[in-house]
Amino acid sequence: MTDPERDMGRSRRPALLLMALGLIGVSICAVSLFANVTLGEAESFIAAPLHSAALANYAQDPIGGRLQSLSIRIIEFAIQDREPETDDAGARATEVVESLKSPVPTVTPKPGNPTYTPTAADTAAPTATLRSTSTPTPTPSPTRTPTRTPSPTPTDLATAGPSPTPSKTPTPGPSSTATKTPTPSTTPTPCKVPPYIEILSPSEGQSFTLAQELPGEAFAFDPDNANPLTCSTIPAGFDGQGIPVTATPTPAVEFYVERWNGASWVTVHYQPQNTPAYCAFTGTPICELHDLSSGQWPDTTPINTGLHRMKARVVRDDEGVASEWVTVNFFIDPVPTATPTASPTVTPSATPTATCAGYSLSGFNGSSNDAWWILTNGGPTAVTIIGIDLEWTLSGSLDKVKLDSSEVWNTGDPVSPANITSGWTGVSRLFNPSDSKELRFVFSNSVGGNTFTVTVHFDNGCDVSASDTA
Repeated sequence: MTDPERDMGRSRRPALLLMALGLIGVSICAVSLFANVTLGEAESFIAAPLHSAALANYAQDPIGGRLQSLSIRIIEFAIQDREPETDDAGARATEVVESLKSPVPTVTPKPGNPTYTPTAADTAAPTATLRSTSTPTPTPSPTRTPTRTPSPTPTDLATAGPSPTPSKTPTPGPSSTATKTPTPSTTPTPCKVPPYIEILSPSEGQSFTLAQELPGEAFAFDPDNANPLTCSTIPAGFDGQGIPVTATPTPAVEFYVERWNGASWVTVHYQPQNTPAYCAFTGTPICELHDLSSGQWPDTTPINTGLHRMKARVVRDDEGVASEWVTVNFFIDPVPTATPTASPTVTPSATPTATCAGYSLSGFNGSSNDAWWILTNGGPTAVTIIGIDLEWTLSGSLDKVKLDSSEVWNTGDPVSPANITSGWTGVSRLFNPSDSKELRFVFSNSVGGNTFTVTVHFDNGCDVSASDTA
């Protein structure tokens, strides 16, 4: 070994020695630190034998981090979802949040503290419930107003299932009262109305000739006897019910037959009745017909042709109440070819004489679908039209006959000639002395070029004719 090599070896020894000493110091410090930590932790454990007497804690692990913030609106929505009709969900949600701010005591002791001592928070939170291995003592809920159910405690919200809908005190509606009205008696009060009467025959506007028989019958009863709860006036087998049947000077039902003389109604027949059927010409239980060919009414009053009416009423029911009058209009027409009867009071039909000279058809006019004359009664007495004969030369259909714009016939006749003796509408066909009325014929087609021939028959046997071309 040379001298330079020896000098280099001597210079490296101190450096190596210092490095070895440093490594030894670091090792001593590490061993010391490990011993301190291990012994410190060992001193914090409780000496306990490892056998089955050890208690296990199955509680949840402590939360190592912060919970996400919870919006109070979630609690309010939950209350509204369960109680849609509540109006204090916001206040109740706030109350729940305030109760959650109170600390809840821990019921599982930590290792090294086996005996549990309640803290101040236990007494400060009356709504919390302690849970332990012993039987829990229920904590009363805070007193609330009686109009709504107390809100659940935080423990109830965490552990209990859905709470039942709170019962509410029913609030009376606008039309209800706190005190119920006693139920009225179920017995209906009987009704009271005047008696009911209806003329069954003749019918309104019906025509009869002097060779026919005239019917007369009415149906009458007292509705408050037949239908005491409804007073229905529907005729259904109650004829005579509630109307006395004992004959007295004042009858139960009375009939009048009257004739229109051109100025007023004149009575030609009167019939009182006390038992059903109620008949204008007597007869019980089947009403008799009156033979018009006899020439007189039952009390010997002469029969005349023209407009007549039958009226009837209930004079008294079992309470002495009368009905309103009911009427029907009908016509009595002479037979066009009838022979004189044996009765001296009836004037037989005859060929018009000088007494018929005053009747006239004048002022003919034909336009569009109408043809008309002016019919005048120049005689001394009132007369009624009982028949009209009309002929026309061209094709066409007669629809209506009018007197001063009122329809007296509307049956219609499609061919000429038209012989009108029935089917009258019921409009008066009476002509008083000196009366003049427009007699108009309405066709379904134009009347131009037609020649018309008309004859009007009156109830006194007089006829008047005319012929004109449109």
